[in-house]
Amino acid sequence: MKGCISTLLLAFLAAIIAAFIGRSCHQEGVETALNQRVAEQIQQEYPGISVKYDHFTAVVTGVASADQVGEIRDRIDELSGDNGRIHFAVTDPSGRPLLPDGPKDPWNLTIQRSGDKLLLDGIVNSEQTKDILNANAEKVSGVTVDNQLKISEDTRALSVVGAAVDSIPALMNAASDARLVATAKQVTISGLVDDSGTKKRLLSLFTPDVWQGAKIVDQLTVKPKPVAPTPDPVPDPEPDPEPEKPKRDQPSSLSLLRKGDTLTLSGIVDTPATKNQIAKSAEAPGLTVVNNIEVSETHLAPTHLAPAVAAIPALMSASQNGQLDISPKRVVVNGEVKDQPAKTKLMGFFAADKWPGTEIVDQVKVLPPPRTIEPKFSLSKNAQKQLILTGLVDTPATKNQIAKLAAVDGLDVVNQLKVGPRVKKPAKVAAALSGVSDLFGATDTGRLEVGSDKLVLKGMVKDQATKDGILGRYPADQWPNVAIVDQIGLLPAPKPMTIERDQAPTFTLTKKANALSAAGKLASPEAVKLLTDAIGKVQGLKLDNQVEVSAKHKELPSPEPVSLGVPALLAATDDGQVIVKGKKITVAGLVKDNATKQSILKNFGGWQGYSIVDQIEVKPAPKAKPSFSWTEQSPTKTVLTGKVPTEAIKISLVDAAKRRLRNDVEVVDRIEVSDEVTDAAWLKALPKFTADNLGLIKKTKVSINERASSISGLVKDIDTMQNVSVAFSGINPPGKLDFDLKIPKPDPTLPPAVALSGKADKLALTGNVPDKATHDAIVGSILAIKGIDKLEDKLKINSSVKSDAYLEALPTFVGEFYKGSVAEREFSLQKQEITLKGVVPSEQAKADTLALTTPFSSKGVKVIDQLRIVKPAEPAPVPPPAPPVAPEPIKPNEGDLYSIYFGTGESHIQPSEAANVKMLLAKAKAATGKIVIDGFADERGTAALNDTLSDARAKRIRSYLVENGIDEDRIVSVIGRGAITGDSNQYDKFRRTDVRIVAD
Repeated sequence: MKGCISTLLLAFLAAIIAAFIGRSCHQEGVETALNQRVAEQIQQEYPGISVKYDHFTAVVTGVASADQVGEIRDRIDELSGDNGRIHFAVTDPSGRPLLPDGPKDPWNLTIQRSGDKLLLDGIVNSEQTKDILNANAEKVSGVTVDNQLKISEDTRALSVVGAAVDSIPALMNAASDARLVATAKQVTISGLVDDSGTKKRLLSLFTPDVWQGAKIVDQLTVKPKPVAPTPDPVPDPEPDPEPEKPKRDQPSSLSLLRKGDTLTLSGIVDTPATKNQIAKSAEAPGLTVVNNIEVSETHLAPTHLAPAVAAIPALMSASQNGQLDISPKRVVVNGEVKDQPAKTKLMGFFAADKWPGTEIVDQVKVLPPPRTIEPKFSLSKNAQKQLILTGLVDTPATKNQIAKLAAVDGLDVVNQLKVGPRVKKPAKVAAALSGVSDLFGATDTGRLEVGSDKLVLKGMVKDQATKDGILGRYPADQWPNVAIVDQIGLLPAPKPMTIERDQAPTFTLTKKANALSAAGKLASPEAVKLLTDAIGKVQGLKLDNQVEVSAKHKELPSPEPVSLGVPALLAATDDGQVIVKGKKITVAGLVKDNATKQSILKNFGGWQGYSIVDQIEVKPAPKAKPSFSWTEQSPTKTVLTGKVPTEAIKISLVDAAKRRLRNDVEVVDRIEVSDEVTDAAWLKALPKFTADNLGLIKKTKVSINERASSISGLVKDIDTMQNVSVAFSGINPPGKLDFDLKIPKPDPTLPPAVALSGKADKLALTGNVPDKATHDAIVGSILAIKGIDKLEDKLKINSSVKSDAYLEALPTFVGEFYKGSVAEREFSLQKQEITLKGVVPSEQAKADTLALTTPFSSKGVKVIDQLRIVKPAEPAPVPPPAPPVAPEPIKPNEGDLYSIYFGTGESHIQPSEAANVKMLLAKAKAATGKIVIDGFADERGTAALNDTLSDARAKRIRSYLVENGIDEDRIVSVIGRGAITGDSNQYDKFRRTDVRIVAD
């Protein structure tokens, strides 16, 4: 049955993992497709800029300046939508970072050749940089590379790695004892070269523009020409044969790279004439040519030189970022051209008939067409006090700029502008929006339309002066070739009216939290001001005042009730209301006590002839806030405290704690239940969190209330820490959250190890224990066993060994194991695993022996059972003895009762019980009656474990009595009676053995 359940659980977990992996793979595919679309769109909108994705990092290169960074980041965020986990790494066309991740240490690089050893030393930012430098160092002939470069994430990127790479083989091959020391500010080269020409060629690799402004320090030395000694006169020798010319058998290669206004030539050709011919063909006005081509007498004349010379000016003039790599069998053409005809013309230089036997690789890109659509946008104000922006603009930056300039007090800006990749940048945005505040502040509805050749202003204003002020924002001399279309109208002048004042004043004040709305009609501006001043006496209110002046309404009967009663009510309640209508005043709200209520009503007593309707309510007394605390006072005792509103919540918390903790951990319940405590929402999530997580933490301390919550303790790894933190945050208690979860450092101590082997008359003891007391106790328990003739003691004392608690039970275990029913016995204790070997005569003898290991298994020690059952040979049959007379059963209440108490999961006698067992022994010796022994356990273990443990405790007391002189025939019953159920606070009283001595 257990096997079936295990198989089902494994299948279920496998299905969950497969579903999770499938979902993750699908999600990753969706994000990859989205990133590709975003990259293509950005590259189309911003020519010259490249976007590539490295997982969740958008690597942006070719940005012209830091000012353009924010615009591009906004556009990528907009196109990415909900895929909001994008980071950025932005560089300019030369590769320098525009968005550093913070201050970093400078890089440094040292390359030194001594004979046949080439040393790379210094600090770089990545493994990739280290590999590139190492690969090029291996191009140096006849050396062994010793790469001692260190990698630090706090080091800035080696942005001149290309220059460094090119210089390594050239310098180290050309100079003896060569050395290159490079930092961001200075490059020092030294070594011994054959002639000044070699020195000049090497220095051409080290210019400030190549090394980005670094100072170049030249310490190269030219070898002095040796002075030939005057030879002794000798006969004319035979003429020396002419030196053999090197064989030209290596193919030439050529690479041209243009970045901006710099063209770099590199490769290997046959002669200086060929090198100069290529450089001359690459010359163009405004273009700087850096000629790094090398000449080698072993290389053949390039047969493809003629078509290459013709193709070079065409490619380099057609593209600002062109590249041409030429080898005898392959030509790679790369660059960016303005349109397809330009590409067709360029690739005509690389026709198959001009490059016979050569593969032409076309990597030329056609740039997207330039922006051609004219921008157009409009601003409209509606009756709902919304300012709606619509139209088409060039970039998100322009969209945000228009929204910012369109902000008008009291209007909610609704930005519905759209961004088009081919839209031109609108001219004079700020000037076009300079009249927005005047236009939309003066009219209930209005409109401003902005195009490339026309500005349209619409709306209705109160008078000509207001209209002239708006139009004055757009003088014709400042808008050449733009038509200013005036569609602003004038509202009709109001007709004077004479109305008899025949209506009582009326107004309503409604406060909700810190917002106050006022509406109604009063007779004069003075009355409105009186009401406004009264409201203003209460600080921190956001006022929406719509009280109007009406010629039909009468004056207030008395100003005092307004100036006194209104502030008193508004200051005393979060949700208050005053309604004046006809001859009735309604006062409503929620106040803290009855005294406040009476004070407010008293302030409204001056309204002569008005009736006061009292709807003010007094808040009920606030309930106390719930709290909960879990504290691990020791590894075996946890205390729950706090106040909760119901018994059900208390039971669920205690039950969750017991279910999560081990059976030997005592849960002390000190939680109080009170109906004066609020039923906070976070209490619902607390029991599940307790059951799922708190047993995973050692030295646990959890505290939760309305003001602050904290959790601390030790967890086994970072995953457990994160899972517990997330689960704790999910409770959502108010106040400050304080996490202090830690991962304990690895224990430097060694686990104890003890092994005992050999026959009963000759034993060998080996292993390591933490101290002399443990050593002496184990040795003493062995020597106390009858029949031990010789003990070879090789047990060592080592201060690095951990003093685990289960070592206390080891001496008692050794003594009982070696005088028990096991033959050829042997045991070992290593890394919290105890292994038992030997021969036992029956299953019961084996069970009795395994019961001795309970003090170890209860403390986490794994018991490995290798005991063998070998039944002894049956003896010859003998006549059965006369049946013994069965003793009369002893009733439970007969005789004197003595109790011996044990530790959790243990069956050995504790030091604290030494006095009790000595007293029991004395009483048993003084009496002559029968002895009954019953063992018990608490209810936290399984039934099988409790039965075994209670039986072992009973047998331990029997062994003690017999070993100390009590006749075995007097002990008539030794039974393990299992668990006692009851109050968890009494568990220490349930772990015991009862001994009853019955007088004759």
